[in-house]
Amino acid sequence: MATKEASSKIAGYIFQIERALYRLFSSEVATTAVGIETDDDVVEISRDDLGELFIEFEQDKHSVVEAGHPYKDSSKSLWHTLHIWLEAMQAVRRKYANITYCLVTNKTVPISAFVMALGAAKDDTALNNCIAIIKEKANTATGEIAETIRAVAAFSDDDLKFLIKNLQLMDDFGTVSGTPPRAATIQLFHLPPDIAEKGLDIYQSVLGLLVDACQEGWKKKQSVWIANDAVADRLHSAVAMHRMAKFVDQPLFSTSYKQYLNANDDSHHFLRQLQRLGADTTMCDKALSHYWGFYSERVRLRSEGEILPTAWNERNSQLHERWAMHRDTVKMEADPTVSNDKLGQRIFAKTIDGNYLAPLGLHTTSNLYFTSGNYHDLANQPGHAYFVYWHPEFAPTTKDEGKK
Repeated sequence: MATKEASSKIAGYIFQIERALYRLFSSEVATTAVGIETDDDVVEISRDDLGELFIEFEQDKHSVVEAGHPYKDSSKSLWHTLHIWLEAMQAVRRKYANITYCLVTNKTVPISAFVMALGAAKDDTALNNCIAIIKEKANTATGEIAETIRAVAAFSDDDLKFLIKNLQLMDDFGTVSGTPPRAATIQLFHLPPDIAEKGLDIYQSVLGLLVDACQEGWKKKQSVWIANDAVADRLHSAVAMHRMAKFVDQPLFSTSYKQYLNANDDSHHFLRQLQRLGADTTMCDKALSHYWGFYSERVRLRSEGEILPTAWNERNSQLHERWAMHRDTVKMEADPTVSNDKLGQRIFAKTIDGNYLAPLGLHTTSNLYFTSGNYHDLANQPGHAYFVYWHPEFAPTTKDEGKK
């Protein structure tokens, strides 16, 4: 059973990854990369048009406790983070033109907290006041955190002033809207209305890219960096996949074929063809369900309007050519003594193959009924240019050839 401490740690790691994803999609710079557990919990690096490097260090503190917040005046989370940033500051300043330090939490921080003053201080008066408070706390601090506070206060006023001036407190999840990073990031996807309901599924797909990268990198003890174009590519792929799923064949029992079955009679030409081959009732019932499943799905796709009309004609042509190839091959390979009944059965078996799923335009399909039902539809139209038949006695006469 997971302990509260373990659950809290897991929530913290997830928060880091979600914050990283939020940063990637909220960045206004084309060349942005975000690191996870590199020089900080989350680090964002970008380059401006002049080639200068910008960096933002982010320390994330996620809390599952209802009351309070993690950046209290005497908290280790606050003073330990400030000390780490100060120790690395000189090396960072030599490398980057612009530096930002971010303290992020999912909790709301009260205005009375010292960290609020640190995040708000930008002019000299406010900066000097914060430095004075730090030194006062160093003189009066007791307990485990006292040594860290004194170590922070020991840095020069210039270093402290630079840190505080470039420090941001980002409470309430650190998002512009104050909503959790997941919800805020989904809004940044700007999904079209027709797939907006798939926002969470798409988010999980994009987040999975970061999770996989972290697992691979951390196993190899390597730094994990993700570029914003990588997550943009995953977003576009996920959107395309969900739009394709909307407009390509649904599973049989998701279609409305049953309403058409109620109008069924036994006069279908394709059923007479199957009965001529010796198909039993079970086989005919299955063929009929595939036929109506394809029919109802075609009605739905046509009403959606995303599949070009030419795609249906191209698919019929491809299916007809495939059937003709199997018909000719079976005839060529057959022993002269083989009956027409056997020839028809072999042609049917080769053509309606459970392993073959015909595409529709540029889209692959994933359900057998959507291909077999299409064949039954073609077998139901004697005289049509793409009419298919199984038994030779159903072959069109010369005058019927080429009709549409």
